[in-house]
Amino acid sequence: MEGYPCELVEYRETGKDYVAFRVWESKQLVFNVKVVSYATNGNATMTLRNIKEGPVDDARFSIPSGYTQIGATGGTGERLSQRSDEEKKTSASGNLVFILDASGSMWGQVEGKAKIAIAKEVLTGLVKELPDDAVVGLVAYGHRRKGDCDDVEELIPMGPLKKEKMVAKIQALSPKGKTPISRSVRLTAERLKRMEDETTIILVSDGKETCDPDPCGLVKELKDAGIKFVMHVIGFDVTEEERQQLECMARAGGGQYYTAGNAGEFLAAAREVVEAPTFTGGYLKVTSVKEGEPFVAGATVYRQDDNKNMGSKSTWYHEKPAEFKLAPGTYACKVTDRSVQPYQEQEIRDIAIASGQTVEKTVVFGGSGILRITTVKEDQPFNASVTVFNQGNNKPLPGKSTWYQNKPAEYELVPGVY
Repeated sequence: MEGYPCELVEYRETGKDYVAFRVWESKQLVFNVKVVSYATNGNATMTLRNIKEGPVDDARFSIPSGYTQIGATGGTGERLSQRSDEEKKTSASGNLVFILDASGSMWGQVEGKAKIAIAKEVLTGLVKELPDDAVVGLVAYGHRRKGDCDDVEELIPMGPLKKEKMVAKIQALSPKGKTPISRSVRLTAERLKRMEDETTIILVSDGKETCDPDPCGLVKELKDAGIKFVMHVIGFDVTEEERQQLECMARAGGGQYYTAGNAGEFLAAAREVVEAPTFTGGYLKVTSVKEGEPFVAGATVYRQDDNKNMGSKSTWYHEKPAEFKLAPGTYACKVTDRSVQPYQEQEIRDIAIASGQTVEKTVVFGGSGILRITTVKEDQPFNASVTVFNQGNNKPLPGKSTWYQNKPAEYELVPGVY
């Protein structure tokens, strides 16, 4: 494509056969050369032309007056590579083993991006931040064969960290098969039997066990056998049933369970679990309320002195406040209600976090109204296109179709004139 070898990726909506997007991605450019989106009212194509490679003036990326940089990685917050040298010294006391889910379901998408792609990006960044003298191992499952419960592989045995090798192994994973969590944990535990120091196991999974009956019981059995390990679990975009099983494993392993519903939450959870052994900070819990009831909103925390993004989470996800683990300092938190148009955002500043303490904040949002639009021709509703504008600033809201699936176009709007 335009002279560059590209990988063609097709995106389909869950449960649908038709292609929604085709993307031609150049590994050389680390950029999409062509994107085609398919819609009932016509296709849209973006293609790069007259591509020239070379240095780019940093001034092109200067931040305009009145704006603040909050990261630019499509949902995962700031790039890990942009952190200072001091911040890159991520703690990892003792031994550390990653168990990665590479089952077929990891091709599922979160916010328009494959879960495996998000996992690779986040974990690659974490590995690069680990101390050079860290002792690390890597196990994966479901990455070689479909339908094989024995598809578990120790990709890197426990030993001194070789960052380039580990990153290459992570990047090479291609999800294919089942979810043999128990067998991956058992394989890992076998390697730890003769270890004198305690090992931290970090399991990343987007689903529950599909091969053996009781992974939680297995973890308890291994702990009772005297194997020295602590298991933390990150459940990435999981259902309530899947969460219960994974959380049970974390409890049985003496560790913590972390829920990640999107890329930003996965980044925050991954950082937190890697740094957990030496954490000396406090906690911030954020709840969003509308019409007297908690509801799901987006919360992002920043270090107040330099606007450093500390991660994003959803409030009231699984009916729990968004919880951030933070080093002592002063922070600000932006909470966004995305259920209304235009989005409503509120900010809390001067949040003081002290070691060993928990700070709880509640953000109250105002009510909203519903605008329903129906188009009629010859006394019958029919499908047409509608765009709603905020009359104060003439800013358009996303276009919708009237009478799509025999329903009016519906907008939930904040109070105002449209």
